[in-house]
Amino acid sequence: MKNTLRKFSLRGTYTKVFILLFVVSFFYVLPIILFNTCFNDDLGITLYGATGLNGDGRPLGQLLSDLLSGGEIVADIGPLPLLCSILILSYSLVIYAKENIPFMEGNVLLSFVLLTILTNPLSMSILFYRTGGFVMIGALSIPFLLFSFNDEIAAWVIGIAAFVSGIAIMSLYQAALGMCLVLVCINVVLLLLQGQNRIRNDVIRLIGLFLGVIVYMVFIMPRYIDPEGWRHEAAKTVSGISLETIKTFLLNIWNSTFYVIGYLSGLSIVSKIFLGLFVITAWGYSLYLGYSKTKKSKKMCILTIAILIIAPCVTMVVSYLPLAILSSLNIKCRIFIALSGTLLYLGIFMLEFSKKNKIIMVVILSGYLLSQFSCMYSYANIVKDEAEYEKYLAYSIAHDIETINAENEYQSFSFAGVVPRSQKYELIRQKYSFYDEIVPRYFYNDTWIGAAWLLPYLQNIGNEEFSEKDQKIVDNSEPILNNSTYSCYVNEDKIIIVFR
Repeated sequence: MKNTLRKFSLRGTYTKVFILLFVVSFFYVLPIILFNTCFNDDLGITLYGATGLNGDGRPLGQLLSDLLSGGEIVADIGPLPLLCSILILSYSLVIYAKENIPFMEGNVLLSFVLLTILTNPLSMSILFYRTGGFVMIGALSIPFLLFSFNDEIAAWVIGIAAFVSGIAIMSLYQAALGMCLVLVCINVVLLLLQGQNRIRNDVIRLIGLFLGVIVYMVFIMPRYIDPEGWRHEAAKTVSGISLETIKTFLLNIWNSTFYVIGYLSGLSIVSKIFLGLFVITAWGYSLYLGYSKTKKSKKMCILTIAILIIAPCVTMVVSYLPLAILSSLNIKCRIFIALSGTLLYLGIFMLEFSKKNKIIMVVILSGYLLSQFSCMYSYANIVKDEAEYEKYLAYSIAHDIETINAENEYQSFSFAGVVPRSQKYELIRQKYSFYDEIVPRYFYNDTWIGAAWLLPYLQNIGNEEFSEKDQKIVDNSEPILNNSTYSCYVNEDKIIIVFR
């Protein structure tokens, strides 16, 4: 036990790596900290004092949120959850690197390579979620801790740790499970190149994770997810082995892969250039390294080169492979949280490449990270601008509703149409087309998020769905209030806000 605990301590060089990684991570999320406002689900959480994570089948996430906020009523404690997230992730990554990454060439370079986990372009929006982000990053940290158990630790300890990790990841954020598969792939490659044979431990880990997932799905998930609600439909997995099951599984992989390609194509031209250089350099050097280490054996050389050719693609696909079993996969960028494992895989070879040419490696890695910092800062500022614009609309709409409802004769309100974007947003989306997905658009008929901007400013009036009868009123009557952004109609005891 003492030996196990020693493995999870940071000393000497790795303490410096941890401090540097945390500091750089802090500057990456700094605009979010300065912004410090509610994002998407946070609107409902702060309004009702509940996260809804239990209903999502994520009870451990609910427990951690309650503990962090000091009780069952979840308080607005931002940006504390974000700071805790990057602290936990930084620690987990350094512990993993200490036990697994053999190509270490300086504290700074190792810290920058580990930083690629946080700077995953598809995970930017995750960091904005105050409660949900803490839970999701917490889930992402678990695989790195699990894969820090090496040969010096008893197999039964690794098995129990994997079993508990499987339950924990599923109870926090299921999409992070793919990182375990990515780390197995990395171990396979390191076995070929460095002789680090951890296959036995990886098999134990995978069995333990599988059993943990089964226990979660059989005993935990049914207890928390409403069998009649939309969450139950979203959590359904394919069952049995049939042509339709295989088709669904492969189609999920296909659609996810092209979603990732489409998303990354929306990066700025500078980001795409440096990301491309990062991938090509690391990929190319991995092939050179594989050839130089195995050229004495033709069969081994061919096998190694073949594996290294497909390895980046394999790590990418396995990062979201566990989600492919869902019968109706709702593809959003945040479910690709484990895709950063591919960047880590390539970063390991960049560390080895630095021994040959440190200057080129530093230029490429720094260029990629700086371009991603630029993207994050731009994203944070446009989210802030949109929030300010929508707050202005919220104040205006709330004032108009209260004016119309001066005699308290109306009981509800509904939205119709699509709320306009600010001029700043329309400009910047020409550069980053994927902002349409990750910059929230509020003011729709939903009391958890869509109407949550308005509800804190209104008294004795709620939100309802827009009905066919409401549509007839809009089509056949004159608005009682009109401006350049929206019009207000009334239908019996309901106020209708129609965006132009």
